Amino acid sequence: MNENSITIDKSIYESLIQENQQLKAELQWSQQLFQLAIDNIPHSMFWKDRNSVYLGCNRNLAEDAGVDKPENIVGKSDYDLPWTKEEAQWFRECDKRVMDSGLPELNIIETQVQADGNRFWLDTNKIPLRDGEGNVVGIFGTYENITQRKQVEENLKKLNETLEARVERRTAKLRETEARLSRLADNVPGMIYQFQLNPDGVISFPYVSSGCQDIWEVEPQEVYDDGELLFRMIYPEDLLKLKNAIVKSAETLENWESEWRMTTGSGQYKWLKGISKPQLQTDKSILWDGCIVDITQRKQAENALQKLNEELEARVAQRTAELAKTEARLKKLTDNVPGMIYEFCLHPDATMSFPYVSSGCEEIFEIKPSQLTQPESSELVFSDIHPEDLPQVEKSIAISAQTLRNWEHEWRSITASNRKKWLKGIAKPELQVDNSIIWYGCVVDITEQKKVEAKLREKEQFLRSIYDGLEHNIYVLDVEGDELLCVGINSFGLRMMGLSTAEVIGKTVKELFGLEASADIYLRCKKCIETGKAITYEETLTLQGREMCFLTTLNPIKDSQGEVYRLIGTTLNITERKQAEEKLQASQHFIQRITDSSPNVLYIYDFEKQKTIYVNKEAVSFLGHFKEDILASIDELMLEITHPQDLEKIVSQQQKMLAAADGDILEFEYRLKDSDEEWHWFYDRQMVFNRKEDGTVKQILGVATDITKRKQAEIEVQQKAIELENTLKKLQETQAQLIQTEKMSGLGQMVAGVAHEINNPANFIHANVSFVEEYSQDLIRLVELYQKHYSNPVPEIQEEIDNIDLDFLKIDLQNIVRSMGEGTRRIREIVLSLRNFSRLDEAEFKEVNIHEGLESTLMILQNRLKLKNNSSGIAVIEEYGNLPLIECYPSQLNQVFLNILVNAIDALEEQISKKNGFIPKITILTKKINQNTAQICISDNGCGIPPSIVPKLFNPFFTTKEVGKGTGLGLSVSYQIITEKHAGKLFCHSVVGEGTSFMIEIPIIHR
Repeated sequence: MNENSITIDKSIYESLIQENQQLKAELQWSQQLFQLAIDNIPHSMFWKDRNSVYLGCNRNLAEDAGVDKPENIVGKSDYDLPWTKEEAQWFRECDKRVMDSGLPELNIIETQVQADGNRFWLDTNKIPLRDGEGNVVGIFGTYENITQRKQVEENLKKLNETLEARVERRTAKLRETEARLSRLADNVPGMIYQFQLNPDGVISFPYVSSGCQDIWEVEPQEVYDDGELLFRMIYPEDLLKLKNAIVKSAETLENWESEWRMTTGSGQYKWLKGISKPQLQTDKSILWDGCIVDITQRKQAENALQKLNEELEARVAQRTAELAKTEARLKKLTDNVPGMIYEFCLHPDATMSFPYVSSGCEEIFEIKPSQLTQPESSELVFSDIHPEDLPQVEKSIAISAQTLRNWEHEWRSITASNRKKWLKGIAKPELQVDNSIIWYGCVVDITEQKKVEAKLREKEQFLRSIYDGLEHNIYVLDVEGDELLCVGINSFGLRMMGLSTAEVIGKTVKELFGLEASADIYLRCKKCIETGKAITYEETLTLQGREMCFLTTLNPIKDSQGEVYRLIGTTLNITERKQAEEKLQASQHFIQRITDSSPNVLYIYDFEKQKTIYVNKEAVSFLGHFKEDILASIDELMLEITHPQDLEKIVSQQQKMLAAADGDILEFEYRLKDSDEEWHWFYDRQMVFNRKEDGTVKQILGVATDITKRKQAEIEVQQKAIELENTLKKLQETQAQLIQTEKMSGLGQMVAGVAHEINNPANFIHANVSFVEEYSQDLIRLVELYQKHYSNPVPEIQEEIDNIDLDFLKIDLQNIVRSMGEGTRRIREIVLSLRNFSRLDEAEFKEVNIHEGLESTLMILQNRLKLKNNSSGIAVIEEYGNLPLIECYPSQLNQVFLNILVNAIDALEEQISKKNGFIPKITILTKKINQNTAQICISDNGCGIPPSIVPKLFNPFFTTKEVGKGTGLGLSVSYQIITEKHAGKLFCHSVVGEGTSFMIEIPIIHR
């Protein structure tokens, strides 16, 4: 058995199996209940997949589509149903548009040919269906048959056309009235005007009558041109009040009325009064129609009654506005209220009439209002009443007439188009002075309500069967003040309590459970009543001597005032589940004790929730926070306490764990900061703890061990290893320097000795060459004299002359003597250069001419600079500056020159072997770069050095040459000679493919 396995008790396992079977049964029942619910909804409903293939529908749509059962529509498309091809194509295009956009489309008006061949108008709604991740996986739709409404709209359209004709006639009359009003405006006392306030705050006067000349002493055109003109004449004390009144009228659209003082252009003082009515225009501007009159005389006469008049005028204006609003509201209400509002009159002679009916009579009775309000036309309504219902209708009217009590009745009606309806009438009777009775009431179409009631009765019977057959306790409690009265309980509840219906119904909770046990029930019910929301809780009750655990849900039922008057309770027996939970908790407690006693940090990270869901006691101790606080903010806390250099490592580790297999253990190390701000190293081992149904990793288990002490020991060892490595490196460098120094010292001694040994015979030879040259010339002159005076020598002499080719010998002998002189001169120069390079006599620090050292070095390397193997020699370009004598160690400085020049020659020879036609050259540049610094730059046009290698050039034993061709010490020793011995600088600049330059900078005088 795996060490991570958990043993489950057999009884728990069987309980879980039983609970699973119960859940499946409940799911099946829920699906059946859902189908019953949607089949009883008056709308047609359907749902499809992404390809517009039906996945289901309710019974209404199945009937429209000619399918015997809703489930038989599954797998069909719109092309398989009785719709026309054009309709099917339209439906699918609409489906695709909704699924592609992910947005619902509501109130789509479309037509449909149904299975019976009839064409109907539909009001359709389509909504995209999404999965748990928000992806659109299909579409859900509903539609309602609005054919009757469309027919009514067609009738309304015809009525509108009739109304437009009437409007045209009225317009002609309006023009006549407008002309009459214009004459009236010009002759009425005061000024009639239109004042406009635009949305941007700009004001204007679209119209003013000629009375503005008498009132304001200005022409109408001046007012048109300047809307602010009249406002500038108003007293400043009154202007603010007037503008506030305009603002208020604009906000409320109430009539505007104001009085103010003004001074005309001639200095005349006046009191004016303005009254106007605002109207909101289509462009959101407000237009006031009104008049302004001169009330100066009235103001003077009415000063004493001013306050009373203002109050009366305000009341009248308010009442007038309210009356106008009420009339408009009532007219709008009667025209738009569902059904028909009417006045029905029963005259003393028993005749009946309808003095008033609203426009709804046409929808209810298919009779125009003008027809029904004609004398003795009430028979049109009564003739439509179903013969079986007519006597009861007449009887109810007679009773209401006798008692003058409100009349209310329901009946069936058959209209002229043979439409069958259920109607309901409600009215209040009033006895008139002429002893006639008028009922004020309304008639509404309750056909759909009747259908719903029938369905509700069926549903009630259905739910009753569920109520009594469900294996859950369901009960109903009525709220009676502070008491809870049981008014209903299902059969299962009675069996569970061991009581009969008579023993339960009508009893209070206290009577059923006793005072002590019912106290908690009362508290729960009180909470549900006070909040007005459903609550779910667990409770323990003793029934039939047995203690049981229940999961109880209380649902409040509210009356029309929003007060809770009833509670519906459902209880689920969870006794076995609670027992299983207690056993599971005991097992978890045992595991928790083990994890909390571990010296390691244990945690569980959930990828789905993106957070740590468990930490053990050791983690709490390390972090110094409460466990709840850690789990609530672990992600933010980890960002704060994780070392910045390890954050990326942790993220990478999580990605690896997502791809890990079961049983894999992935290890890594990181640093965390404890509550004392000290860093700790952790060695973490992670494994897969749980997976999702699709197999992806859901949770991982981590075990982290504090390895800080081990890490500190490792760091100390690493530091000592680095120190040893540095010490070894310095020893190697020192050893290399000593070897190189000894080598150069021995080489210097050898060169000095060889130079000395060569110098003596060379000087001897050089000193005698001049005598040999002189003697040979004397001998040649003597031979020439013999030839001149003894032109015919004896045969033996002539034969010898021919054998030795005397003429050639005379010429060649002179050339040989000159060559010997040149050779001895070169030997002397080489010996001098060797002595100058070794400078055994100049090992001390002294002033020298560095150009001589450069020339000596070039002389030594002359053989490598000459022509070889049919290739051009290496050209040396000397660009010497005017340098003073420089304080240095001459022999060491010459060694630096030699090392750099040898490397340059090696690089050029390599380039010559690779590149035909290449012209190699070395450039030596010397100059004074400041008052006390000289620079020597040695450059070549070889292959160059890669940038990655340049920083390593001065490291001991580093070389780019083949094995056996370089020690790797030349540049390292040169760097130390320049930087340590001469306090200077040596650096390299190289471009691959172009060449390399070494720059030496040393002080001229060392202070």
